[in-house]
Amino acid sequence: MRKFIIAGTIVISFFTSTVFAAERLSLGYIYSASKSHSEIIEFTNNSINVVSPTCFDMTTNGRLDINGMIDQAFIDEMHSKNIKVTPFLSNHWGRKRAQVALRNPYPLIEDLVNAIEKYNLDGVNVDLENLEAKDKNALTEFMRLLRDALPKDKTLSIAVAPNPKKLTTTWVAAYDYKALAEYVDYMVVMTYDEHCYGGAEGPVAGINFVQDSIEAILEEVSRDKIVMGIPLYGRFWQVGEDVGGEAIVIANVPRIIKKYRLVPKYSLEEETPFVQLEVYQDEPSPYINGRQLEPGIYNIWYENENSIRAKLALVNEYNLLGTGLWALDNEDADFWTYYKDALNEIPYESEKEIRIRARMEYAKKYAVEEELIRVEEMPPLDIQYIEPITLVLEHEVEKEDVEEGNVTKMLVYEVVLPFEKKNKSIKIKRFYIDENNELKARDENLYYDTSYVSAISTKALLVI
Repeated sequence: MRKFIIAGTIVISFFTSTVFAAERLSLGYIYSASKSHSEIIEFTNNSINVVSPTCFDMTTNGRLDINGMIDQAFIDEMHSKNIKVTPFLSNHWGRKRAQVALRNPYPLIEDLVNAIEKYNLDGVNVDLENLEAKDKNALTEFMRLLRDALPKDKTLSIAVAPNPKKLTTTWVAAYDYKALAEYVDYMVVMTYDEHCYGGAEGPVAGINFVQDSIEAILEEVSRDKIVMGIPLYGRFWQVGEDVGGEAIVIANVPRIIKKYRLVPKYSLEEETPFVQLEVYQDEPSPYINGRQLEPGIYNIWYENENSIRAKLALVNEYNLLGTGLWALDNEDADFWTYYKDALNEIPYESEKEIRIRARMEYAKKYAVEEELIRVEEMPPLDIQYIEPITLVLEHEVEKEDVEEGNVTKMLVYEVVLPFEKKNKSIKIKRFYIDENNELKARDENLYYDTSYVSAISTKALLVI
């Protein structure tokens, strides 16, 4: 514990423990993959701190189905690397099975709690899609009950559909952002499929769509609970066909471009690349998703470094909690050369940390200007406070004053300031210097109402 003593001056010292400049949450989903889970994470070059594998499915009667992808050795390996494992619970677009579970949530909740304990998992990511708007309250209640049933140290998160147009119908309206935020640690906003299979041609996640989606949810949810989804896939349409938009993993696109000597274009308005491929009769054509493309003209909208960097810039601009990648093993090796640095271009600060930083800046500026204190040394403000913050106020007594009997002792106050609204008082512990010049603590603790005592006015509490 550092102390600064200046004759005749009160000094404030902030005591902290952990470094502020935190990395953002970097979640990677594992769904359909050609490698083992361990190989997939090894490929990410230490860029993932939460992994959500597809381990939790649902039966038709709404119970948990733990599939063969569960792997205790993988879970233990991730923990040894300080990577959290939160499998995602998926209904795989199956509306009825999800609705069955929401009507009677207790069996599924019990299954989840037991599985998390059995496999020593860090929590669960709920990913129920293709619901109906009428399921909104039931989904919120399910998350409330699940939060109550899970141990407090387990993470509960949910994937939610983007809703930039604030629709009240279709499946995107099944998520009550504001209500869900009360029960989850964070939400993964699936800011993709702006254009999807069966729809009109266009980018999967144009920058305007992504930004509008983030701004819409920020109206109801703290930025501390928002994780922005990033697609590691694109979609392609065959010109002249009524139905298109089949997915293509982004790792495949550069190979096609190179093999067929294509010239991609980039939409600055959408911050999205696209390329046109013409497949001729009786000439080799690429295989996509296990089938060979028929002759015709194809427009492929996908993601590259420029488009992903543009999305990561939004994460930094809005100071969001982090990103969720759908899905790992769809990217190429180059992705991991820039992703982590671009994600953490600006260190993450929580809302609470920002408020404390402002308080610290104000206290320093005000106290010095009013000559209430002189700051001998202040630690850098890129530090994370401990709840509560501890201030030590000291006053040094000149040796001559003690010898002449003008002063018999010195009191030192350790002031604990809780910055939470729910805490209505501060604790002040008193110390003194005894006849052997040793610092002693008094037995009693004094409490003061924070309505009347602030970090600055504690100066008046020093008694010599």
